[in-house]
Amino acid sequence: MTETTQPLWTSHHFLILPDATGSRILMLPSAEGWRLPYVRVQEIWLSESDEIIAALRSTLGLAFDFTILRYAAIQINEQERWDRILFVLEPRQPLQEPPLDGHWVDRQALYHMQLAQPEQRTPLLQYLEECEQGHTSPLIDPRRSPWARPGWFASAAAWIAGAIAEQGLTQLGPVEQLRNWSISSILFAPTSAGRVYFKAAAALPLFVNEPALTQSLSERYPGQVPTPLKIDRAQRWMLMKDFGAPARGSADVDFASILRAYGEFQRASAGHLDELSKAGCIDRRLPLLAAEIDPLISDPTTQAALEAQEYAALVALAPRLKERCAQVAAYNLPATLLHGDLHLGNIAQSGDGYLFFDWTDACIGFPFIDLMLLYFPEEEGSAEIDCRDAYLDAWRDFESPERLIELWELAKPLCALHQAVSYRSIVNNIEPLVREELLHGLPDNLKRILAVMHE
Repeated sequence: MTETTQPLWTSHHFLILPDATGSRILMLPSAEGWRLPYVRVQEIWLSESDEIIAALRSTLGLAFDFTILRYAAIQINEQERWDRILFVLEPRQPLQEPPLDGHWVDRQALYHMQLAQPEQRTPLLQYLEECEQGHTSPLIDPRRSPWARPGWFASAAAWIAGAIAEQGLTQLGPVEQLRNWSISSILFAPTSAGRVYFKAAAALPLFVNEPALTQSLSERYPGQVPTPLKIDRAQRWMLMKDFGAPARGSADVDFASILRAYGEFQRASAGHLDELSKAGCIDRRLPLLAAEIDPLISDPTTQAALEAQEYAALVALAPRLKERCAQVAAYNLPATLLHGDLHLGNIAQSGDGYLFFDWTDACIGFPFIDLMLLYFPEEEGSAEIDCRDAYLDAWRDFESPERLIELWELAKPLCALHQAVSYRSIVNNIEPLVREELLHGLPDNLKRILAVMHE
């Protein structure tokens, strides 16, 4: 049998570049009509700003400093593995002369121009109208991320420079973008002690104040949670030293060792739930998860995420899912700290142990719910039985080995249910324009629930 391979993910990036006044954008002449600067890249995800910026520089030869601000339009096709994005760039210094032998074009002129991509006219006109009206424009959705607004990067870069100086370090280069998308922005800067990393995360209903929680967890669990160099609670800003590459992509990942360490970490947290709650962890224990089933199923976003037959099956499963929550809660395991987004990209080697980071989704709940990487693995080999048993070692004082394995299987659909509730909250509380970034997480987990409950 011939093994089929997926095509490379292809991205079509069209660039909106404003002039110094903000009321005109760069357009380039072509045989088909006026067009935006364009770059085609492969295998670069839309949030990977550093790689996108490098591709724009190398391909177009842009000779000025800029950051990626946001999108004006986005299409994602998971099946065919492509996206088409109108990126808004923010020059670090205002541009007077049009680069790339282009022309500055205002909204009035754009109405009448022949465009090589006519479908781009509407989002471009809306972008220009918003710019004309300024930061109080009613066209700006109030859910838009702070880092998607002009001027935010400059403020963050100034804060980073001040924090670096407070640490007694020397900044050796400008602040640069690493990642930028709807739920977070990550920047970095080189210093005399190596790179430092800055993160700002969205203030969403099921998200914690990550800088404040990370600081609290690092004090209670030193060596297992990285210690911030500086935080700003109000703005949800955090600066971290470079603590090494994540485990994802490493050739010698020891899944069993990681999972054993994480189980012990969770178990240690069970005696400190009051402190975790005061530090900002949201209570998402099993009774509360059961209470989210009806709102999840009745949400139009959920119905739109599934085929009619799938949605009918999910509705029919509601009573069984509630019973499953009660059944799992009847076992003797305690509630613990949950990371909420545990995968190898959020784990790093630290001496003889591991650092667990990126706590945006942290909460208090049933411990097994955190093990998406075992229940629904992406990494080959991570679902091996010895890895599961290494994790279960932490809980052998609470239940017999036989009952732990029984409980492990019972909890599997609740892992997907927890994630579905999280994704529903995210997509309903971010700017509609950017929902496609994360919308796949809802149907993916709903389908996991259906598959597991019908096994």
